[in-house]
Amino acid sequence: MRLFVALWPDAELREVVYDSSRKMMPKKDGWQGRLVDKQNLHVTLAFLGTVSFDRVDCIRAAVENIRWQPFTLQLDQLGYWHRPRVAWFGVTQTPEQLTDMVRQLRQGLLHCDFEPEQRAFHPHLTLARKCRPPRSVDLPVVLAEVLNWDVRNLALVSSVTDPAGVRYEVMDQWGPSDA
Repeated sequence: MRLFVALWPDAELREVVYDSSRKMMPKKDGWQGRLVDKQNLHVTLAFLGTVSFDRVDCIRAAVENIRWQPFTLQLDQLGYWHRPRVAWFGVTQTPEQLTDMVRQLRQGLLHCDFEPEQRAFHPHLTLARKCRPPRSVDLPVVLAEVLNWDVRNLALVSSVTDPAGVRYEVMDQWGPSDA
């Protein structure tokens, strides 16, 4: 199984993000690429890659042990990475709660024999792949309208490839801790 741990938005936020991305990245203005299916929108906290079934319980325990309270993630940037050719919504300020959540997750995954991620964490929600912005757009750009996401759950997600493309299946979800 190909797995990752993510912040998983509710249906209402998915609609808002999807509609906003279509407005901000219109093909008529020169944007090229493929929009991410709205059911696949998320913020990856840890990409685990191909994982054997015998490691799933350890991953679940690592996520379950994270202590966190609900917080708001303010998606306030539209950006683009040239190398993977990905457009994204991101944040100018990462909430301390999210930074702590990722730190706890990385620590917990060490006990499951995952190599620690060496790159700094940059929360983003991928909007389009294999894309290219118009030359007239200087990215990243701060959004006129901030998209506020009230984070209420973490998810363990499986990436499934089939003839229709890639789809993500939530295997498990966790809410904020009581502590």
